[in-house]
Amino acid sequence: MSAKKVKKMPSWSLHKHWAEKIGLDTGISEKVDRIIDGEWADIRGGRLREKLNEAGLLEGSIKEETFRAVTLHNIMDCLRDFIWELGREPVSLIPPKKNAGDRVLYVC
Repeated sequence: MSAKKVKKMPSWSLHKHWAEKIGLDTGISEKVDRIIDGEWADIRGGRLREKLNEAGLLEGSIKEETFRAVTLHNIMDCLRDFIWELGREPVSLIPPKKNAGDRVLYVC
């Protein structure tokens, strides 16, 4: 019997390492990580905006540092998914279209 593969999220220490490397505020980055991977793993869209707003990380529209932290988190999750899928037949390489006026919180 073979062990079932389970996708793991990149560790928060790895997220923190890259946040520091690119000059992000690690306090904001850590809050964003906890929110996205919190009670419901990898929350997105409206639920994510709601949680970011509750945490004081939004002011009407998304703050630049919060946007950068969310983007970093999602890039790392995308890399996790990409590595997970290596060797499998790709279904689509084109991400879904987003509303032109919105800043994208997740593309992969």
